[in-house]
Amino acid sequence: MGSCLSLSRPHEMRSSPASDGAFEMLVVGSGGGPDQTDLSSYLVKPRAASWQDGILSLEGGSGVGVLRRLLEQNPTLLTHEEVFGLGNGPASPRAKRAGAIALQTYSFVRDYAITHAHFDHINGLVIMAGSSSGHRTRVHGLQGVLDRLLKAFDGGLWPTLASFDKEDDNSKYLCSVASTSKYSPMTSELSVRALPISHGCTADPTEVYDSTAFFVRNDLAGKEFLFFGDVEPDALSSNPRTLAVWQAAAPLIPDRLSAIFLECSWSSSRPDDLLFGHLSPKHFVRELCVLAEEVVKLRSKRRPSVDGSASPPAKRQRVQERDIDLRGALAGIRVHVIHCKETFDDDRPASEVIVEQIRNLVSDLSLGAEIIGVRQGRRIVF
Repeated sequence: MGSCLSLSRPHEMRSSPASDGAFEMLVVGSGGGPDQTDLSSYLVKPRAASWQDGILSLEGGSGVGVLRRLLEQNPTLLTHEEVFGLGNGPASPRAKRAGAIALQTYSFVRDYAITHAHFDHINGLVIMAGSSSGHRTRVHGLQGVLDRLLKAFDGGLWPTLASFDKEDDNSKYLCSVASTSKYSPMTSELSVRALPISHGCTADPTEVYDSTAFFVRNDLAGKEFLFFGDVEPDALSSNPRTLAVWQAAAPLIPDRLSAIFLECSWSSSRPDDLLFGHLSPKHFVRELCVLAEEVVKLRSKRRPSVDGSASPPAKRQRVQERDIDLRGALAGIRVHVIHCKETFDDDRPASEVIVEQIRNLVSDLSLGAEIIGVRQGRRIVF
C-alpha cells in the first residue's frame, strides 16, 4: 500500500452552506445495534426540493416511532410547517404534534434503497408495511437482497405485504431490482446505482453474504454521494469487492462526488476474527487509502507529459509500482462514519469512541479528507 498522510480534524456533523449542498439528509437512525431505538435509517431528498416532493429512505431500520421520539426531544428537527405547509398541521400537545409530523413525513417516502436484509436495516420497513396510502412504495435492492427480504413477508413471520408483482395492491411494497450498470430513477430527481459488496458469509462458510454500496445522484445538480451498507475489509474477505466500488468512485472525486458514508461497526479493541463482516478503525483507514490510491493512479494517467502527450504505459506502470504519494488525494471529501455498534461499556457513545480512534490512526496522514461522526437526530446538508 502506498504512503498515506493527515486528515484534518473536523467539526462534528457541521452542514455545508445551503448554496453548496445538493442533498439533505435526516438521520432517523445511524447505529448498528443492539440498541433497537437507533437503527440504520436515512431520509434523503434533493436540497432544493421539499419533503412533500418525495423522500428516498436509505435503509429501513428505524421508523416512524423513532422519528416521533426524536421530534418530541427536539421539536425544531422537523417543523409542522415543513411537513404540512404554512397555516396547517396539528395543534399541541407536543407529543400529538410529533406523532402526526412523523407519520406525515413517512407518507412522503416513495422509495427505499436497502443494502441488505439484516433486521437492523429493515425492522422499521417491515413494521410499517401496509401503512402507506395513496401510492405504492417501492423497495430497491440487489436481486439476492430482495429475495431475502421477501422471506420476512412470507405470511409466517409477517403478512405478505411485499412482492415483485406490479399489479398488486398499493398497500404492498413493490420490490424493484436495482441496476448495477446504470442509474435507476427514484423520487424527486434522485437516481441510484447499486454495486455488490461482501458482508461476511452465510450459514454456509463458503457463501458470501451480499451487501450493497449505493451511488446516489441528484440528477439536476449533477452531484452524487456514496453510501455503504455493512461491509467487511477486502483484506479479510474471501470475495473482496470493495475495490470495484472505489474504482467506480475515483473518477467522480471530488467534483461530482464529495461525500461518502462508510460503516465502522467496531472499535479498535475488536480482533479481526470477531468482526463478523464489518470494519474496525484500522480497516476503515486502509479502505480510505485504497480509494486514495485509485484517485492518484487515475490522475497520473490523465496527467500529460512535458510534450503534452499522456504518460506511456511503461511509465504509468512504474508509477503504480513505486510508493504512491497520497497527500491531498481525497481533498474536498467528507467521510461520514456510520453503523457504530453500541457496547454500553463506556461513558461515551460508541460512535464518539470509534471516530476518535479513526482520527488518531490517520493523524500522521494527509489524505485531505474530513472524518465526521454521524449521530441520530441530525439533519445534514451536503
